[in-house]
Amino acid sequence: MLALLACVLILDQMHISLATGITKFEFQKWGYRDGWEKSAEIFCAASGQITISTTSPPNPTLSTLFTANLPKGWLPSSWNLEYSACNSYSQSPINIRYKFSKYRRTYKKIVITTTQKGSDSQEKWKIDNIDHTLVITPLDLSTTSTPAPLFEYTFELKPDGETYKLKRIVFRWPTSEHLYNSKRYDIEAQLEFEMGSQKAIIAIFFKLSDTDNPDLAIITDRIKDIITEGPRPIPIAANQLIFRFSQIFPTEIKKYFRYSGSLTYPPCDQNVKWIVAKSPVRKVSQKQIQLFQDLKFRYIDYFNSDNSPTPAYTLDEPLKHYCQFNILTNVRPVQRRNERKVYRSFKNKPRKREGEGEGEA
Repeated sequence: MLALLACVLILDQMHISLATGITKFEFQKWGYRDGWEKSAEIFCAASGQITISTTSPPNPTLSTLFTANLPKGWLPSSWNLEYSACNSYSQSPINIRYKFSKYRRTYKKIVITTTQKGSDSQEKWKIDNIDHTLVITPLDLSTTSTPAPLFEYTFELKPDGETYKLKRIVFRWPTSEHLYNSKRYDIEAQLEFEMGSQKAIIAIFFKLSDTDNPDLAIITDRIKDIITEGPRPIPIAANQLIFRFSQIFPTEIKKYFRYSGSLTYPPCDQNVKWIVAKSPVRKVSQKQIQLFQDLKFRYIDYFNSDNSPTPAYTLDEPLKHYCQFNILTNVRPVQRRNERKVYRSFKNKPRKREGEGEGEA
């Protein structure tokens, strides 16, 4: 995880006011997409301060300095510089094409079971902003050395005979990471399950809708409480959610694809059994997608000005500044399938517009 700096990325409008002593520049590369330059303003201040300047953009060399000193692994294309597995043979996500998949009758319906472990009858979750994404985890209120959640969410993977337990749920936006018949959906929720060191991730697609998804709103309405990454001066209750798993995510998945792949973020470990649900497909509105994009992540860079009429920007000492950027995208580019087999749990051929979000729920 990157160390902390002290900047805030402002897109389209001012979010902070009445401050001084900030520098800014335009056309900063950021996010998880190679070569994507986005007109933006970046405001930087000493650690612990959030201030704004009305001065004109500084010497363009600041932009050069900032972009020239991106840390290793800033872009997906350079993850392999720090994590060799990211350039390996069996990486994810992939483009799942029906004609290259094979039906397996032994792939049975997946049923996710909810088991109450404590005395509290409410399903409680922790919501957080880490690792360039929104993370939902089953809440654990115990203080023992071996934490136990209030509820457990498990499924048995057949015919493997393996039982996996939900570890966390992450989201990818503003498109899905996996493609289906070369089409993207609008959000992908990834339910990360574990069985020892082995992982099984269930991908659920969301398709754009004209109206908000009222169940997903349970999550998106709370994004404002975790808008920044890292330590936040908020009560513990502020990053807790109460919802039934079945309200937002399917508990039965009959039609799905399976293949062997990797994590879609560093260290890109190739110990993942991917289960990509063909249906059901959930709904999400453009407004809700934009709420995901309001989230900010921290970026490390050190620079400072000598406050002269022609500022000279230099790298600054570690931890004096941190920068925060809107997460407009956290989607890893599609990877090569290579010779990997993709299997499916259903026989029927796709309809004419297959892959464009039919079968919503």
